[in-house]
Amino acid sequence: MIRTIEDIRNIETGEELSSDKLLSNSNEYIFRLRRKLAECRNTDNHFLVCAICNQPVTIAGNKMQVFFFKHLRDSDICPIKTSCNLTQKEINCLKYQGAKESKKHKDLKKHISTMLLMDTNFSDVKEEKVIKSLDTQSSSWRKPDISSKYKEKMVVFEIQLSTTYLNVIIDRENFYKNENIYILWFFNLSSPNKYRFTEKDILYSNKNNAFIIDNETIKKSKNNKELLVISDFGEGFDIQP
Repeated sequence: MIRTIEDIRNIETGEELSSDKLLSNSNEYIFRLRRKLAECRNTDNHFLVCAICNQPVTIAGNKMQVFFFKHLRDSDICPIKTSCNLTQKEINCLKYQGAKESKKHKDLKKHISTMLLMDTNFSDVKEEKVIKSLDTQSSSWRKPDISSKYKEKMVVFEIQLSTTYLNVIIDRENFYKNENIYILWFFNLSSPNKYRFTEKDILYSNKNNAFIIDNETIKKSKNNKELLVISDFGEGFDIQP
C-alpha cells in the first residue's frame, strides 16, 4: 500500500519521521500511538503533524487492517489531498517552513534573540523579519529566524534541526550572498562529533561558519548574558561575524 502522507513531523522536537517506519512497529505500539493521537485531538495538544502542511494527523486503517496516517476530518487544504501538483522544490520549501514551527526551534530562536539583545555589538535584532531583495527586478525574499546588524553589517541567524532540505538551504545561502548578508547556521546536537549529512553540507560550504547550541551553552549564555556556542572544534566562544 502506498501511503498518502509519507512524512510526519514531531512538533515538539522538529524531527521528521517516515510514516512507513512508524507504522512498521508492532500492533501494540501502533494502537497506543493511535490512542495518544486521539487524546491529543481532544485537548488540542498535538505532537505529530503532516510534514508538508503542519496540521495534526491521526492513524486509520483499511479493511485489510493496513495502517496509514490521515489528516483530521476538519483540517484545512493540504497539497497532499488536492490536485495542486506542487513541484518537489515547492514541497521541500513547505516542509522546511513547517520545521520552523517545532517547540525546540521556537525555544532556540527565542534564546538566540534574547542573548543578542543583551550584546551591545548587535542592534536591530528581529525574529522572522522579511528581507526583500534589493534588486528591483526581483521579487525574491526570505524570512530568517533572526536578523540583526553587527557593526553595520547585516547578519542573519538560521537554525537547522532537520536533515532533508539541501536544495532549500542552497537557495537561502545564494539569496543572502547576493544581498551581501552574512549568514550563521546553528545546530542542536548532542555531540559536535556526530554531524549528519545536512550539517556537513552546511559546515564545509561555509568555511566552518556553523555552530552548535546545546543545554550547556544555553546555561552558560544565560549566566554570562551573552551568546555562547560551540564551534566545529568543540570550543565555546563568542559570536564574531
